[in-house]
Amino acid sequence: MVAVELGQVRIIRVKAPKGPAAELRGVPMGQDVISPPRQLECVDEASTVAFIRRIQEVAGLPVGIKFCLGRSTELRRLVQEMKRQGVFPDFMTVDGAEGGAR
Repeated sequence: MVAVELGQVRIIRVKAPKGPAAELRGVPMGQDVISPPRQLECVDEASTVAFIRRIQEVAGLPVGIKFCLGRSTELRRLVQEMKRQGVFPDFMTVDGAEGGAR
């Protein structure tokens, strides 16, 4: 399973980036990592949906998106673009506003 996180700044603490994850991020094992608030490939709805399609093609695994919903119009535009391109994630997770990673 692959989850593409949209619009979330994450601090990955020392225990998280190990082995392949540390290597993929290009940081030494045991070093904290600050993930950017968005994927660099995702600048608008069209590029975000294209990125989901690309990850599905490469990973060969279920691919979903996780995001914080600021405005319902943002989700509506994203779903309209998914329909236009015929590309849909396998799952969608809406993150709550109750706090961040600890």
